[in-house]
Amino acid sequence: MSEKVQVVILRELNEKVEVLLLQTNPNRGQFWQNVTGGKEANDTSNFDAAKREVKEETGIELDQNDLFDLDKSFNYYDSNRNTHYLEHIFMARVHTEAITLSTEHQAYRWISANTIQSNNYKFESSFQAFLSALDFFHQEKKT
Repeated sequence: MSEKVQVVILRELNEKVEVLLLQTNPNRGQFWQNVTGGKEANDTSNFDAAKREVKEETGIELDQNDLFDLDKSFNYYDSNRNTHYLEHIFMARVHTEAITLSTEHQAYRWISANTIQSNNYKFESSFQAFLSALDFFHQEKKT
């Protein structure tokens, strides 16, 4: 089983919470998603993999205090790659609007969190990751 990470990126702007969605390029299906990627050999932890993937896919350099392991994961099978995956879910809190996309993506958008629905994502697990991240964001803000 291969390990992956998924990072839901949230920000608060004018007291509204927004989520960053990335649109994959045409070769990858042109669907909207959170940051995702595989754990690589030089990643010492899932946390390091999540931090690296955010930097690679968005250009955002995360501070240690802005990335949270939600202690949640999803198992799935990718029939195209004939591989089983365990995907670990993280939430990143950012304060920037500046995004530098990788070649994996063709567009991005910040969307108000209160308008997100499951059909904003191709995979239900991505929507569930968003819901978990949003709940954590609100709980963390109260402390």
